[in-house]
Amino acid sequence: MRALNDRGDDSPEGQLTDGILGQLAKFEWEDRRKEPPGEVQEGL
Repeated sequence: MRALNDRGDDSPEGQLTDGILGQLAKFEWEDRRKEPPGEVQEGL
Protein backbone atom coordinates (compact mmCIF):
# COMPACT_ATOMS: atom_id res chain seq x y z
CA MET A 1 0.00 0.00 0.00
CA ARG A 2 1.25 3.49 -0.84
CA ALA A 3 0.24 6.91 0.33
CA LEU A 4 -1.49 9.14 -2.20
CA ASN A 5 1.39 11.61 -2.05
CA ASP A 6 4.11 8.96 -2.57
CA ARG A 7 6.02 9.64 -5.78
CA GLY A 8 7.11 6.01 -5.91
CA ASP A 9 10.52 6.73 -7.42
CA ASP A 10 14.05 7.66 -6.40
CA SER A 11 14.35 10.66 -8.72
CA PRO A 12 15.76 13.87 -7.21
CA GLU A 13 12.30 15.45 -7.44
CA GLY A 14 10.74 12.49 -5.64
CA GLN A 15 13.35 12.59 -2.89
CA LEU A 16 12.87 16.34 -2.47
CA THR A 17 9.08 15.95 -2.27
CA ASP A 18 9.38 13.13 0.26
CA GLY A 19 11.80 15.20 2.35
CA ILE A 20 9.55 18.26 2.36
CA LEU A 21 6.48 16.22 3.27
CA GLY A 22 8.43 14.48 6.03
CA GLN A 23 9.52 17.81 7.51
CA LEU A 24 5.95 19.15 7.40
CA ALA A 25 4.63 16.04 9.13
CA LYS A 26 7.34 16.31 11.82
CA PHE A 27 6.54 19.99 12.38
CA GLU A 28 2.80 19.28 12.66
CA TRP A 29 3.42 16.43 15.11
CA GLU A 30 5.64 18.55 17.34
CA ASP A 31 3.23 21.49 17.18
CA ARG A 32 0.26 19.33 18.18
CA ARG A 33 2.16 17.81 21.09
CA LYS A 34 2.59 21.32 22.56
CA GLU A 35 -1.16 22.01 22.65
CA PRO A 36 -2.98 21.48 25.93
CA PRO A 37 -5.25 18.41 25.89
CA GLY A 38 -8.77 19.09 24.70
CA GLU A 39 -7.99 22.41 23.04
CA VAL A 40 -9.77 22.82 19.72
CA GLN A 41 -7.72 24.24 16.87
CA GLU A 42 -9.59 26.66 14.63
CA GLY A 43 -8.95 28.20 11.26
CA LEU A 44 -6.84 25.61 9.51
